[in-house]
Parts: sequence; C-alpha cells; structure tokens
Amino acid sequence: MVSDLQNLEILIVHQVFWGHLSYLPLEIWRMPRLRHLEFKEVFFPDYPGTLYYGKNTFCLENLQTLLGIRDFRVTEDVYKSIPNVKKLEIVYDKNSNTTEWSLYCLDNLVHLHQLESLKCHFLDAHRQKPDLPDLTFPSKLKELSLLGWGIPSGYMTTIGSLHNLEILKLRFCSLQDDEWELSEGEFYRLKTMVLEGMNIVQWSVEADHFPSLEQLIIKHCRKLEEIPSGFGDIPTLQLIKVVGGNCSCEHSAMQILEDQQSLGNYGLKVII
Repeated sequence: MVSDLQNLEILIVHQVFWGHLSYLPLEIWRMPRLRHLEFKEVFFPDYPGTLYYGKNTFCLENLQTLLGIRDFRVTEDVYKSIPNVKKLEIVYDKNSNTTEWSLYCLDNLVHLHQLESLKCHFLDAHRQKPDLPDLTFPSKLKELSLLGWGIPSGYMTTIGSLHNLEILKLRFCSLQDDEWELSEGEFYRLKTMVLEGMNIVQWSVEADHFPSLEQLIIKHCRKLEEIPSGFGDIPTLQLIKVVGGNCSCEHSAMQILEDQQSLGNYGLKVII
C-alpha cells in the first residue's frame, strides 16, 4: 500500500477509472513526510482522531500542496493538522450536500494561515449555481480561482479586500447583480484577472480600482456590453485579451488600444 511508504514526499495520480471516484486510505494521515498530493479527483478522509488509533498525534505539517480533493471538510482537526498548506484545490458538485454547506466547515479556510493559492470549484457549472458559502479568506492568499458558483451581492468587495491577491480567476460564476461596481482601494495588488462565462452586463472601472493590473483576460462573457475605458488609464496594464465576446465588447477593447497609442503608449497589447 502507498501508506506503507513512510518516506514518500510527493504523490501525483491523474488517471482514475471512468465513472469511479477514489478514496484515499485513512492511513494517509500517518505519512508525515508528504509535501505534495495531487489528484484528478479524490475523497480525502476525515481526521481519524483518538477513536481510530487511540491517540491524537497525526499531523501532516510538511504538506504544502493538496490538489483535486472532493467534498473537502475543513474541520478544526483537519486545518490544525495541515498548518503549512500553501496550495489547495477543492471540488464540489450536484451530489455534494449543497443545502448544508456548514458540514464542510469552509469558514475554517481562514485558519490556513500559509495558504497562498485556493481553487474552489463547483462542477456542473452550466446548471443552477449554488451561492458561494460565506467565506473569510486567509490574509496571505495570492491566487483565487472560483468556478461554477453564484456570487452574492457585495461578495466581490470581500474578494477585493484581499491585500495580497495577485491572480483572480472567475469562471462560469454568476453575479447576483449583473452590474459590477467597484470601490476605491479594492484589488490593490491584483496583476492578472480572468473572467470566463460570466453574466456581467455592465462594469464600472477607474484607474485606481486595479492599480497593479497587468493582464485582463475575458472569455465568452457574451453579455458584457463593453470593456470600461478606465482600463486604459491603468499604467501597469500590458494585455487585454477578449475571446468569444460580442462585437461591442471587442470594439471597446480596440478603442482602448487606439486611445492609448494616440497618447504615445505602445506598451499595451490587445488580442481579439
């Protein structure tokens, strides 16, 4: 068994049998040298605690990467036992208990103090999107990827207040309001933003909203009427890429490019 490899540090499994979900053995908690766990999609066992082994000494303190975990429950025992995780990818779907998100204890993500990259995905993204649970993100978070969620009104302000956030990817999410209005001081360090399959229609942006932005990538946001001209005033912006947008959105991107070139700024690249 893999759990017999007590010196194992890296485990990557991408191939699974079609139609079958895998379960990691409970003994995974007894492999203290693990640094990197990466799967296509797997269930991670709940913390065994004292009832299973008779003592409460299990801690994967060397674990830094945990990817492809299905229906992950961030209980107190779990987050205390993986204190140094920096990259986490968790997946839920229609078979998850979407009526009782409290079972997954996602509000405890804030206690993963070393977490820098979080991917929280809800599959079946083209169907009814559940509201994103009320989360408080850890302060060190640099990368956030959300897929398939309904995002309640005002929640983008919570995300925008993450002072260390550099990469934001929102894919097939649905904002409660189809107009996105930002406040001054949000997304202060954001460098890359990817929006894909979003329901945004209107967007109000000024230069001080994304003062560090370098790349803006918009894919298949067919309802978006235009890319706000305020993006052209962001001095750090290097790339605007529009894929599968409507004609007015593409035209607005080209207009930003023309306006910047007329001002002598040839550092901006636009890809349609």
